Amino acid sequence: MTTTISAIIADAAYQNGTDEAAPIELLLRCDDLAAAYRLCIQRSGKSAQEVAHEIDLNYEVLRRVLRKHTEGGDRRYMPNDKLIPFMLACGNSIPLQWLLLQWRALTGVVTLPGGEEVKQVDVLRLQGRLGSIESKLDELIAASRGGEGCSLVASSHWLIDAICDAALEVGR
Repeated sequence: MTTTISAIIADAAYQNGTDEAAPIELLLRCDDLAAAYRLCIQRSGKSAQEVAHEIDLNYEVLRRVLRKHTEGGDRRYMPNDKLIPFMLACGNSIPLQWLLLQWRALTGVVTLPGGEEVKQVDVLRLQGRLGSIESKLDELIAASRGGEGCSLVASSHWLIDAICDAALEVGR
């Protein structure tokens, strides 16, 4: 019995006569899981209608799943009981590979310029907090230049709180 996810993917691909793994460049182009589903169908050479028929899924449901969220796509994605049949019908595991890539990106370790190792997910959280601080600073600077009577000292308590929160978040 295989013991790693990579081995399971390779075994399934071998049994189905498909490529072991999609090129990472293709997976990185997928913005979300719906894009991975679209790539899965594209690489299969089948139409969405054919895949829907093979897995006994109403085509309209699959069509909603495949649409981009901005175009009215269904954020709930694929029905749970249809995911494995979907990949089998397409002859590849691209949605699973995309999910694994997302997992690895969030659970990996990043080495900072000073040599300290930090979890990727912590870096992403800090990046989000710093972006929020930057936009608030831009607003504060614009307000002080605009003559709206904005006091730097009175309006900056949020900045100190945000910096302390970010420091605590990274320190965990």
